[in-house]
Amino acid sequence: MKKPFCANALSRAAFAVRRGRFTRIGIPALAVVALAQLAGCRSATAPDHLPPPAVQAPGEAGKAEFAAVAQAYGKELLDAVGEQDYRKFVTHFAAAFDTKEREKGFPASCSKIGKIIKSEYIGNLDRELLQTYLWRVAVEKAVKEKNGEARTATFDRLMQITLLKADGKFQIVDFQFN
Repeated sequence: MKKPFCANALSRAAFAVRRGRFTRIGIPALAVVALAQLAGCRSATAPDHLPPPAVQAPGEAGKAEFAAVAQAYGKELLDAVGEQDYRKFVTHFAAAFDTKEREKGFPASCSKIGKIIKSEYIGNLDRELLQTYLWRVAVEKAVKEKNGEARTATFDRLMQITLLKADGKFQIVDFQFN
């Protein structure tokens, strides 16, 4: 009787360790790397003296303050996208968001969004420490028809920012434009 395929594929020979160059050289090299990591080598980029930020959850009274700040920040973000001003755009973001790659790609991203006609704040989502705020944004953009003609179309897009308060300072930690 013939064995099923799966029995042949899972035979011992398929999983046998082949002694070769890697097992003689590679395994000891991996052990040295692992021991160096465990030995407590410190990274030069991670400062030990800075405490983690104190993130504050908004209480019932603080939610109004969060909403007011979010609406002001949202208006500034929309203005910055319309003006294609990257420095104005990243003013209230957490420091990790500001990179040279993002700065280089910012004008192209703004062009993809289109011309902002109007915006409307539509609400927020409670997420414990984070608060997410939503805007309905009408944009105008040139589109090409199948016959090659260009026309201007109006689209509704959703802008979303996520805000937190760390060390007493409001910061945007996420931004999406869908």
